[in-house]
Amino acid sequence: MTGPYISQHTDIRLRYVAHFLVRWPATGRLPERIREAPPAAVDHARSTAPAGPADREDSRTG
Repeated sequence: MTGPYISQHTDIRLRYVAHFLVRWPATGRLPERIREAPPAAVDHARSTAPAGPADREDSRTG
């Protein structure tokens, strides 16, 4: 979940982050601080997530 990460790292309340992200497709506008945060949030989520099936070595091959 990237919302809390964005909120913590932009110092913008989570409800406002959610508000801007939900309205973004309709308005085409997103505050710069929020616009820059999702790539960092995704990178953070990927680096802290447990390995998924695609990341594990296939034990059937031996």
